[in-house]
Amino acid sequence: MKSLMVFLAGVVMAEEPPVKLAEQARLQLKMAEGGQVIDNLALTVAGAWMDPGPPGETRDLTFPIDAWQWTAATLRFTPPASGKAELSFIGPWEEQSTGVVWRQEILWDDVEAEGSSVTNGSFSAGIEGWTSPWAPFPPAADWPLAGREVGASWLGRPLVQQLTVEGGKPVTLRFRARAAAPSDRPEMHPVSGKTPAHDWAAALKRGVNLGNCWEAPVGSWGVPYGPEDIDRIADAGFDHIRVPVGWHHRIENGEISPGLLEELEPVLKQAEKRKLHMILDWHGFKALEEDPDGHRQDFIDGWKTIAAHFKAWSPLLAYELLNEPTGGLHGSVLNDLHQQVLTEIRAIDPERIVFLDPGRWAVADQLGQLWIPQSEKRVILTFHCYDPFPFTHQKAAWVGFQSVEDIRFPGPPSSPAQAPVENLARWYAAYSDPEARPNPSSISSVERLLDKAKAWSENFGRPVHLGEFGCVRDADPASRRRYARQVRDAAEKRDIPWSWWEWKVGFGVVDMQTGEPLLIDALTGD
Repeated sequence: MKSLMVFLAGVVMAEEPPVKLAEQARLQLKMAEGGQVIDNLALTVAGAWMDPGPPGETRDLTFPIDAWQWTAATLRFTPPASGKAELSFIGPWEEQSTGVVWRQEILWDDVEAEGSSVTNGSFSAGIEGWTSPWAPFPPAADWPLAGREVGASWLGRPLVQQLTVEGGKPVTLRFRARAAAPSDRPEMHPVSGKTPAHDWAAALKRGVNLGNCWEAPVGSWGVPYGPEDIDRIADAGFDHIRVPVGWHHRIENGEISPGLLEELEPVLKQAEKRKLHMILDWHGFKALEEDPDGHRQDFIDGWKTIAAHFKAWSPLLAYELLNEPTGGLHGSVLNDLHQQVLTEIRAIDPERIVFLDPGRWAVADQLGQLWIPQSEKRVILTFHCYDPFPFTHQKAAWVGFQSVEDIRFPGPPSSPAQAPVENLARWYAAYSDPEARPNPSSISSVERLLDKAKAWSENFGRPVHLGEFGCVRDADPASRRRYARQVRDAAEKRDIPWSWWEWKVGFGVVDMQTGEPLLIDALTGD
């Protein structure tokens, strides 16, 4: 901690640091006397379990926040001894370049305590009761306060208060956090009234992904789909399909592969015949994520080719620009790319509905990072949710979980489970704790994200869609059915249409070999 302070002192004294919108709030908690470790600690955000951070003398915690709304959090801990506990509101560590740290300002408010007391938790008296030990606190009229009676911190200017605590007496801290939008960040204005995007989204309720097929490199691991799959999907009660395609494998010299069209178009035609809505997705363009500038034009040209080919198709067909953007595709880079591609599509096919994914794997926490012009009325926002991830991806070797198994939904298990991988130790500890409220293997983590998506939709007047959720077939079948039904019910309660990943392979609704229905009742039954 001392070396961090020395480094940050240099940052604060250096030229004005670059400013960026924060995605995470960060705080630290420790016993002021030092040498004493706070072990019994739990963090919840909007009713969902959050990782309480690694053990140590200083507990370092983060959680997702937005600029468009406040996020409420609760921190519970039991002091190991009587004395002072030091609470520090700080900020994310992220470098623009070596030695140059982003200034990501976080606003704080309504700090309350049970089992201790907080001075001036409303910040109505400035920062009385708090200290700003590394740099002067900004004037009330300046950014990021802009006249608001709130606290503010970033990595180079923490906000600190020492709380009097009694050993063994539980303490509960409640507070709210919000990202301070940089003054040069364009404001996204809400759309008022009903739009063509709302009309299209209103026809969706329950969908399924035709995954593990055309997104694969040609001649590799993809499985076949045919019109018979569409008939069974429609007969099962689904009303839309999402069709992932690795277009970067399938477009050459401005032409779509004839082999792809021979396989894909009969499936889409059958979906149209069965009156299923279709979302045609560009899936898995890793080169673009790793080098956005180097592959930007390939992506734009690819969508021009796709849009020209499907221009005359039924309005039941929509496009999804890019599945789960990650790597270098987030924030302004992703927003700029979206607008460039939308401009080209609109020049060819102005009335087509287009789906956009937020960054960081399309998580709902990233919706607030998006910017869409108010004039764009034919866009639907889609997000993905695989929480609780250790449950939905148990035994999944591609995420390093091959030794993770027998996780039940909901938790806790009948007997305590030991984490097979170190980075899941805290998750397993909470999962195995019968007193944990909430349990990390429960619907609460999903509901937090659904609530955020719903609130974002209502705030900005744009429809949203849960484009992927699912669970591996290696999970306990009864737990898998409960998960499918509970997520379905939670989404439908909030009027959010959804699409399960996927129809017949490792996350399948049905067994590809036998045709046995595995989740049809859970997903579309009464």
